[in-house]
Amino acid sequence: MLDLVAAVPKAELHCHCDGILDPDMMRGFAALDPDVEHIAETLESVYPVTSLERWAAEYHPLAERFLNPLPERLRLVAIAQRERWRRQNVKYAELFISGILGAVVEGEPLREWFRALALDLSPPDGIPQVNLVVCLSRTKVARHVNKIVDLATGGLIAGVAIAGDELACPIRDLRDPLGAIRQHDIGIEIHVGETGGPDWIRDTLDYGQPDRVGHGVRAFEDPALIERLAKLQVHVEFCPTSNLRLGAIRTVEQLPIRQALAAGIAFSINTDDPGVFQCSLTSELRLVQESFALSEPDLQKIFNDSLHAAFRPRRTGGV
Repeated sequence: MLDLVAAVPKAELHCHCDGILDPDMMRGFAALDPDVEHIAETLESVYPVTSLERWAAEYHPLAERFLNPLPERLRLVAIAQRERWRRQNVKYAELFISGILGAVVEGEPLREWFRALALDLSPPDGIPQVNLVVCLSRTKVARHVNKIVDLATGGLIAGVAIAGDELACPIRDLRDPLGAIRQHDIGIEIHVGETGGPDWIRDTLDYGQPDRVGHGVRAFEDPALIERLAKLQVHVEFCPTSNLRLGAIRTVEQLPIRQALAAGIAFSINTDDPGVFQCSLTSELRLVQESFALSEPDLQKIFNDSLHAAFRPRRTGGV
């Protein structure tokens, strides 16, 4: 089965570009800056990241130090991740891009940054196909609606992901900006159900009407909510190691894989932040396959459901 997991075609829908960096990847950029080797050595000492507090206090400052200037360095990380996906037989992936809407002025410079990155991520053989998704914290959605609409209607991004502390900002507070985004038929993903219970997921479905939810593990505490997710055909992005490390589940066996399969809820397996959590898409699928004795048809279904839930940029844009 280990060979099967390595060989099956894969797709990833939930990977944050600013959480990809690990010491090995950093060392690949050592020629850029004499400080890079020191950052990589320091980063090795922060593992394992087992809490949001440790992430914020130890991993994030080091990643931020490397990712300066953000537009140039984020591009390099994205290209390196594309090659890692290729080596894992990933056929399709979405990359969540954070911070760039504030780092690059709006208008043509912002459009050109996304246009150039999309070209950088387009290998000659088209594998993997990588689409870009803007990821924003809940507190920044309203101020960036116009930029999101401009990028999406220009074919430069495939969708938008809403992250941040779900308990600090219910989605009902964002129904107007999300409604403005939805009017343009832009794919919407919302991180929820990682710390917040079923009521927070109901709030998200009521007021956010997402196509996909990130994490979503606590939705499976409520049979009525499970039925609703299935009826609405909301895709769930499971992130096993992330949920284990940050305490959303205590053991991988608590991941509601069997419940999702039984209820007919489509889901994907994802890394979330592979540099933070020392994982890869192959290792995540292997963890789930071994823990739940998934068959080759099960793995193929995960792949097919991931492709079906993918956000696609408009063909009329500049990609």
